[in-house]
Amino acid sequence: MNNQIYIDESGYTGNNLLDKTQKYFILASINISEVSAKDIIIQLKRKYRLQGIEFKGHNLFKHKNGQKAMSDLLKKNYKII
Repeated sequence: MNNQIYIDESGYTGNNLLDKTQKYFILASINISEVSAKDIIIQLKRKYRLQGIEFKGHNLFKHKNGQKAMSDLLKKNYKII
């Protein structure tokens, strides 16, 4: 089975990598099957009553249910190194 590799960034300031107002730049990836990714998304949406097609960190962390969903996701599905 082929897996997708998803990559996302946070803190991007374009070509201005030395922007003093942007202290951090994070690039993260995950290698997961499409079926597993869809299952996780469906479970989180149902359990925490989340809406939208794509989970966006800046939206999730504004609300308690989004915060709980992200905490649950990290605790149950992934090792944090």
